[in-house]
Amino acid sequence: MAGLKKRGLSQEQVPVLVVRDRSGATSDATLPKDDRREVEAVLKPLLPRNAVLCSDGGGKGPTAVAAREMGVAHRAINLSKGVCVLAGVYHIQNANAYHSRLKE
Repeated sequence: MAGLKKRGLSQEQVPVLVVRDRSGATSDATLPKDDRREVEAVLKPLLPRNAVLCSDGGGKGPTAVAAREMGVAHRAINLSKGVCVLAGVYHIQNANAYHSRLKE
């Protein structure tokens, strides 16, 4: 990761989707591009209809759109606004920790 000039999504980085449940079951996938179709292709076989999907961002990104298309409940965790946990139970810390280790 040293040597990257830009944080977040850029041409310098490859989008990786990390999916992790409360029991620790984990899946990760390199995406050809960060869009709803690619995200949905990864999530659809992994998520039951009664799942609650949590993701970072404001709820309008490709993960939120994919969740709506699949009929899965979605909770947006807006870390940039200091929101780490919603309703005392919804968070993405486990996925972010895994993602951090994956980058290393």
